[in-house]
Amino acid sequence: MTDNELLLAISDLMDQKLNAALQAELHPIRKDIQKLDQKIDQVEKNLNQRITHVEESLNQRITCVEESLNQRITNVEQNLQQQIHRIELHLENKTDRNVSLLAENYVPAADLFLSAAAKIDALQAEQDIMKKVIREHSKKLQTISL
Repeated sequence: MTDNELLLAISDLMDQKLNAALQAELHPIRKDIQKLDQKIDQVEKNLNQRITHVEESLNQRITCVEESLNQRITNVEQNLQQQIHRIELHLENKTDRNVSLLAENYVPAADLFLSAAAKIDALQAEQDIMKKVIREHSKKLQTISL
């Protein structure tokens, strides 16, 4: 064999041994990487399960809160309807009746007051005239009696 062939053969043997050594050294690293991949997958699955559980729990809580709020709103609406109905009945039965009674009594009284006001004005005018006449007569009587 020639020197070149021997060098090529030695080079091939060294490459094979080097590859074998690298393979031997890389094999544990590959196993570690596979283990890390498996652990990452397992952690990811656990996280997904936890997230799913938390989402379901939150959805249940939200649903419960919504139902509770809807029930409360319904109760408030019913109470308001009842109170409005009671107020309407009170207005119809008590307030409207009392206003009608007041109006029935006010109109005749107002008419009386208007006619009485006219009479009072006339009486006041007559009284003013009588005061003037009495003053004049008093003056005349005083002058005669002296």
